[in-house]
Amino acid sequence: MLLRNIEDARALLGSLPGTLVGVGVTAFGRVVPSRLVDDYRALVLRRTADLSILRRCMEVFCLEEEAGSLLGLDGLNSYSLLAHSRTRSYLKGLPDPKILFLYQSYPELEELAREEGWLLIGNRASLRLRLSSRAFFDNLVLEEGLPGLRGGIYPFSSLVQQGYGHWANYLGEKFVLQLPEVRQGGGRGTFFIRSEADYRKVTERLRDGTWRGTTLETISLHEYREGVSVSLVACVTHSGVLVSGLQRQMVDLPLPGSVWENGIFCGHSWGEIEWAPDLQAEAERQAVLIGRRFGREGYRGILGIDFLLDHETGRLYPLEVNPRLTGALPMLSLMHLSRGVVPLEVPHLLEFLGIPYEVEEGLARERYLEPLKGGHLLLFRGSEEEGFREQPLRAGLYERDFRSEGFRWEKEAMQFGGAAPHRQFIVIDGPPVGETAPAGSEDPLFRLCRILFPVPPVGPDGSLIREAEAAARWVRAGIIR
Repeated sequence: MLLRNIEDARALLGSLPGTLVGVGVTAFGRVVPSRLVDDYRALVLRRTADLSILRRCMEVFCLEEEAGSLLGLDGLNSYSLLAHSRTRSYLKGLPDPKILFLYQSYPELEELAREEGWLLIGNRASLRLRLSSRAFFDNLVLEEGLPGLRGGIYPFSSLVQQGYGHWANYLGEKFVLQLPEVRQGGGRGTFFIRSEADYRKVTERLRDGTWRGTTLETISLHEYREGVSVSLVACVTHSGVLVSGLQRQMVDLPLPGSVWENGIFCGHSWGEIEWAPDLQAEAERQAVLIGRRFGREGYRGILGIDFLLDHETGRLYPLEVNPRLTGALPMLSLMHLSRGVVPLEVPHLLEFLGIPYEVEEGLARERYLEPLKGGHLLLFRGSEEEGFREQPLRAGLYERDFRSEGFRWEKEAMQFGGAAPHRQFIVIDGPPVGETAPAGSEDPLFRLCRILFPVPPVGPDGSLIREAEAAARWVRAGIIR
């Protein structure tokens, strides 16, 4: 059957036997299939203020609601959620087969799935870990003839044994230090070295050979270039590689909060500038090469590719590949759905389910490259010295209140509407509720919520527009005291 539009997607997924269940830390990230599959539901760890909104379109089992505090849980990921006795009991009551739609898989989760008879929608953990390694990526860039940044991977001991001058002679006065063993993503384990003083500070911080609870064996050092951080989403299918349009990544935004690392992912913006056709074509060319290589390695489905658009030369450098669902989702897919475009989660699901389908590649390419407008901004806790409010801000649609120079809550919603959507934003994917110090909130990068905007939240230069910055500060003040 051809996959051309939303109706085709519903028909294909409607042939699915059993129960499709989205699994995640929060419910918003797994909402897209609810628009396409009857009786779709989500299993999530955290109790968040948006659950009443999300429950309008899908059933949600929330472990924090069922079991209380998550503070005693060993790890906060899909495995700890699915291994819990209350979650397993809930799943036992659903029709077989149980099909679990994951952000990414873990070795221990795969063993649990074998015991329980679950089908996992996600690439094997061993494959994901190999393909996400810095060494594999550096080799891929070389072997596929992609533009590469000067640098390499070195033993962790060389961080202390070699001084700043040694690396500056090879990479330039500014360079990027990354910790390959730290795999959480979003900029964790990344440091921009701009001077010898920066190098000394980072070396001292890492002297004990651990970071974020991970033992360090190697360091990745590459030259630093000024440019724009951009990305795209690709989907590796049996017949080719589907590619989204380019999107600006917002990184290291000057919002409240103390974070030691650099390159911190803060969201995406669509439509603040029009990407040149030749740039989009080059991004697509590189993405197809990368996707085909991943396909030859046995990979299926969605992956994310981060690029640097060099200010000086205009060259597009691939920086890393994330073999999993990406941070652009579900915002990108919700925008696609609003325009009648099949979200990339659909071919992703079909590839793992083995449901026969074909894509009209020309039509798909044209639709995925259509320009979009909007954005989403992630808010983080920042300083641990700041506590959580007992009554956090409500989730839903807000609009600027010109009388108070603030914002007022309008209604529970995930979509914009009314006469002036440009004055609106949506608080979703949070805020956390139920505890004054949620499990995991000691991390400065603990996510408070996501703010959706109907217009690009940054200007052409990448700086937050005044309205978006005001909204972000106001929302954060409603969660953190």
